[in-house]
Amino acid sequence: MRHQYVYSALNRRRSIRLIQVQRFETETVEIGLFEVSLSSAPPYNALSYSWDGQSPDRHIVCDGKDLSVTPNCEAALRRLRLDERYCTIWIDAICINQESSVERNAQVQIMGEIYSKAQNVLIWLGEATIQSEVAFQFLHNASRVISNDRLTHEQYERLMLEYRGNLIQKTVSQSFKLIRSRIFWSSLWQHNRWLLL
Repeated sequence: MRHQYVYSALNRRRSIRLIQVQRFETETVEIGLFEVSLSSAPPYNALSYSWDGQSPDRHIVCDGKDLSVTPNCEAALRRLRLDERYCTIWIDAICINQESSVERNAQVQIMGEIYSKAQNVLIWLGEATIQSEVAFQFLHNASRVISNDRLTHEQYERLMLEYRGNLIQKTVSQSFKLIRSRIFWSSLWQHNRWLLL
């Protein structure tokens, strides 16, 4: 049995912790935490996800020790470790010592800057379902058509036919409702770029 991970105090007022996600696929997610100055941080991504009142009842390995995280956080880390572009990441629930109100308050003061300095801000909406696949396929098709400078009549009609069909319209609408229920959109920070995982 591993010992519980214990946070060390940050050395400087404008320091942050970053996560190095281990890319190998083991049963347990493994990460390392390292401290950097926010002004000279290496390239990193930030993750925004919904805690949804979840309790930290999942365990990952952090620097060889046990760290409790929420199911959503663990699922996001499992997904992120598959892509080398997202191996250095900032996640508030892990990078901020949640047990220290002093550290939490100090980090909240610079959180806007933490997000704005990130290369990308990733949003984790949860594991994919058939409904979410339908919604994102529709968004993908719509964005491909709309991203063209000019939308031809034929392209517009094809997109509308895809949406107007009673069954598809109902399925897409239900799918978007399901996705909206996964996260509190109004609580998200303003970010430079959003990438959906």
